[in-house]
Amino acid sequence: MKKRLLFYIFYAIILLSILYLSFIIYFGNAEEAALFFLLRRGNVILIILTALFLSNLFDLISFRRERKKETIFLNEIIKVVGKVFIIILITSFLEFFVFFTTKLGRVVYVNYFFLLCLFLILEHIFISYLINKKKERLLWLSTISHEQVEKDYSLKLYEKEIYKWSNNPPLDYDYSIYDYPPRDFSNVNSLMHTVIAIKNPVDLITYVEETTEKIPLKYVDELWLIKNIRTYESVYDKLKKILSAFTCILLLFILFPVSFIIALIHKLESKGPLFFIQTRTGYRGKEFKLIKFRTMIRDAEPDGPQFAEINDPRVTSVGKFMRRCRIDEVPQLLNVLRGDMNLIGPRPERREFIEMLEKEIPFYKLRLEIRPGLSGWAQVNAPYAGNNTEEHLRKLEYDLYYIKNRSLPLDFIILFQTIKTMLTSGGT
Repeated sequence: MKKRLLFYIFYAIILLSILYLSFIIYFGNAEEAALFFLLRRGNVILIILTALFLSNLFDLISFRRERKKETIFLNEIIKVVGKVFIIILITSFLEFFVFFTTKLGRVVYVNYFFLLCLFLILEHIFISYLINKKKERLLWLSTISHEQVEKDYSLKLYEKEIYKWSNNPPLDYDYSIYDYPPRDFSNVNSLMHTVIAIKNPVDLITYVEETTEKIPLKYVDELWLIKNIRTYESVYDKLKKILSAFTCILLLFILFPVSFIIALIHKLESKGPLFFIQTRTGYRGKEFKLIKFRTMIRDAEPDGPQFAEINDPRVTSVGKFMRRCRIDEVPQLLNVLRGDMNLIGPRPERREFIEMLEKEIPFYKLRLEIRPGLSGWAQVNAPYAGNNTEEHLRKLEYDLYYIKNRSLPLDFIILFQTIKTMLTSGGT
């Protein structure tokens, strides 16, 4: 999470620097540019945050990138230029056309456009080069083979060079990976002396957690959870309630009118109630009534509770659109205001499904130790699980990562990704 946050801060600084350079080119010196920056700092901050969000929305920047053998081609450059033009056009509205309709504005935005295009193109080429050339050197002390770990958690972001302790490892390895908790207690004393003697020791669970941003349930046990998971209410949790309430009021004001109109259109298309109310299990097993806009046909569960599926035939045509854009979940803001949920947290499930899944997935009930959320780390990183137990286990790994690392910066990242999902119709 820290790496992801630093990633966004880095790009915000880059965008700010490019805008500042655009002003320097116009004014001819840094002092006048700095003075203008200070006078219009509110607009500048808004422009940078919007440009950062749009860059992420258009996939111009991405925290995790797929490995590609080739660098950037002409069609990729055209895409970058087109997307940057849209960013410049949208950010110009933040100045209410003052920039766009004056000489200063036109020159600054033209400079900003060309400099941003140049930076992003060079950045794409550089990242492609790094992904192709960088090899992570790991000194492997774990009793679990690295092939098994890679298979379990898809750790193929970069090519790796793996060295066993007995194979004369190089001195410039990046990490040394060892078991925690130890799996071979007959060799634990030798392991202790080895870990103390080598550089950059990282336990296997921490390595997988930092690389994949989820807790590898396959390798943890009760002792690790006791040491690392805390759910007591902290200052952060109290502050989060206040910020969640404020954000919910703002979102209701912005989203509810449009969402309500779409829900009315859905009601005309499909007979049934406008709202869908269902009992869900929340904080420490307490049940509450969750409110959503209805997206399915009336009487969608004649044979009792059942998971929704991808391309579920019970979902209407308008309902599919509402689900993709997360419009159906807007009324849940009322649940947040009522204290049943938080804005960010694990997805609230039905008691029947929880009782079924806790028999198959270890530590499943731990996700009930904090308030459920309208959106969450699992929701933005993993697809809807349905009746797939493996997918539910994967989502629990993301939920436990959130419980362990929850903080306001992580909440803002999740909110950032949720808005992206809504705007790109990436929901299920």
